Amino acid sequence: LVAPARSHAQATGAFPAPKAAWIVKSDAHAKLVLDVTARFSPEFAGFVGLEGFDDPVFDLKPKLRERTREANRAVQARLDKLLGEETDPLVRQDLGILIKAVKDTLEQADLEDRYLVPYFDVPQTIFRGLRALLDDQVAPLRRAQAVVRLKRYSGLEQGYTPITVLAQDRMRQGLARPGLQGPFKGEIEKHLANSSRYVEGIGKLFEKYKLEGW
Repeated sequence: LVAPARSHAQATGAFPAPKAAWIVKSDAHAKLVLDVTARFSPEFAGFVGLEGFDDPVFDLKPKLRERTREANRAVQARLDKLLGEETDPLVRQDLGILIKAVKDTLEQADLEDRYLVPYFDVPQTIFRGLRALLDDQVAPLRRAQAVVRLKRYSGLEQGYTPITVLAQDRMRQGLARPGLQGPFKGEIEKHLANSSRYVEGIGKLFEKYKLEGW
């Protein structure tokens, strides 16, 4: 019998070192924050490497600001509790960083709610959400999820409202509140000018990977 060939890692003993316990703990805490991001912006979650977020789409349903604020307050309370129970100084340091990040997010959300009309560059969101899946480095099975995501963006799947309609609704609600500042004219003009480029880019990507059914 011929002995099986050993891998380079086996031959050299170069196996990845296991993570230290405090790093495993801190990673779990960070995931609590990332899960909130993934709930409302799954495209970004997939972009940073979280698994299982290839077909969900950006949440623009009613009471978006209230729901994101509630979710972030809940995760802050959870992190505060963990900090009170933790004794490892390295884990405590990371918890402090996470808590500050969540507090900053909440402060920014409060300021936006107080002063700004909700505004979204929807064409860019759609393009980035599809571009993240349509790449040579992405497995073919994952690329196919771009069709599902596009249907959901477009409202062609049951239970989904077109993302453009949702964005309009959120903006109109903001415009109905006196004193809120809308987006700058130049910003809107720039986004409108880019729209055709995004549409063209999406078409080329779907053609390149021969995706149909949408």
